[in-house]
Amino acid sequence: MRVITIHFLLLLVISCQKKDYNINIVNNYFEDIYGLDVGVYHSDSLKINETSGVFTLKKGDLIIRYYSISGLKFESNITLAGSKTNLTFVINENGELVRF
Repeated sequence: MRVITIHFLLLLVISCQKKDYNINIVNNYFEDIYGLDVGVYHSDSLKINETSGVFTLKKGDLIIRYYSISGLKFESNITLAGSKTNLTFVINENGELVRF
């Protein structure tokens, strides 16, 4: 019984560590975004009301940076955790990144 318990706990720990999060970014800012950095990923542009492709990331802290076409730089720090793995974030009309 002890061996079965240890294997179950090991499997549980391994499965929790490998969780991927799928992130989309929607641009509701009043102008185009010309650079979007999501963790290690980069996207050249995101037009007004456009949704990015999917960024697949691991659990943990993440910095999202984006630049408006007029040259403003925005930065948000988020933590990926929890059971919901498909997440959408919106760049709102004030340039703030909010979870949808």
